[in-house]
Amino acid sequence: MSQKMFKLLALETSTEFGSLALFNRDELLAELCFAGGVTHTERLLPAWDWILRTSRTPLSEIQGLAVGVGPGSFTGLRIGMATVLGMAWARKLPVVGVSSLKALAGNLSLLSGTICPLIDARKGEIYWSLYQSENGVLTQLGEEKVSPLSEILKSITRSTIFLGTGAQRYRPALEEWSGGKTRGADSLLAYPLARQVGILAWERFARGESDDLKTLAPNYIRKSEAELAHPEITWEREGGKEDKFESH
Repeated sequence: MSQKMFKLLALETSTEFGSLALFNRDELLAELCFAGGVTHTERLLPAWDWILRTSRTPLSEIQGLAVGVGPGSFTGLRIGMATVLGMAWARKLPVVGVSSLKALAGNLSLLSGTICPLIDARKGEIYWSLYQSENGVLTQLGEEKVSPLSEILKSITRSTIFLGTGAQRYRPALEEWSGGKTRGADSLLAYPLARQVGILAWERFARGESDDLKTLAPNYIRKSEAELAHPEITWEREGGKEDKFESH
């Protein structure tokens, strides 16, 4: 992608800490984070309007969208995905979906070593994966999973940096496991951020890549409570524009 101007708006809503970020290519122009008090539904559109007004960027200048696809909060992911896909279909914009775990690991991408992002999945489980960080480049070492902490620790065979809401929640257990030598990230870096979603998305946009709007969907990893209670119900996409529950 050769043009000097490529305005990219990125969104992350996989946790209770939501964020939006505006880029020109890989240059961060504006960022807004929001947490607590109200739902992402109530915050997203006002935040979207604020970030465009503050940066003096007309909506017509946005050339691409990026969204964190999870894993994380089912409700948050659906809200974020619906917002981005609605705008993409309406304005015919390309979209890149980014793993929320990779975005979380990206908070520490300037460090060298193994990074284990942990997003609290509740019910005694954690969403996680492993990444190797070298020279600002993240390489995924295994698939994304949801597991109890005990199972995660069995997979750790080298010095590893833990971060995320899962690391915060289970910090005492991590410290006990490591003999007090656990390295953890600051709480400000405990959430996937839209700035990292945008940085990772730009790598694909720069290669001329984007996702198919008809198949792009949240990565929940595990089934929702509704799906577990009613296995006859599945979540299906209709026409690439909206999701609906359909019984089989």
